[in-house]
Amino acid sequence: NNNSRDNNNNNNNSHESVPHRSLEISLLAARIDQLDGALVGLAELKDSELRILQQRSQKITQKMSEWQAKIEDFEQILDESVEQNGRSLKEVQELRADQGTLSNEVSS
Repeated sequence: NNNSRDNNNNNNNSHESVPHRSLEISLLAARIDQLDGALVGLAELKDSELRILQQRSQKITQKMSEWQAKIEDFEQILDESVEQNGRSLKEVQELRADQGTLSNEVSS
């Protein structure tokens, strides 16, 4: 009889642990689902941040191109201005030389 009672106790204990294990597994599965959802949320957030960064990068690249074009325009204007000033300076020097020649002719 004692043996049968022990067997019953063992059976009862094993029956009690099955629902307990089942609850633990259910809680773990729920936690895994929760963490999985959080990871998906983080991935979506990172994708969103990445898209924003790519858009900003494109805007910066576009602005850099615009500024580069403005710089090239300015350099061309500057080169033309220097060239024009060089011609003007040469003309002024020639006029001074002519003036000097005329002055010499007038004084002699």
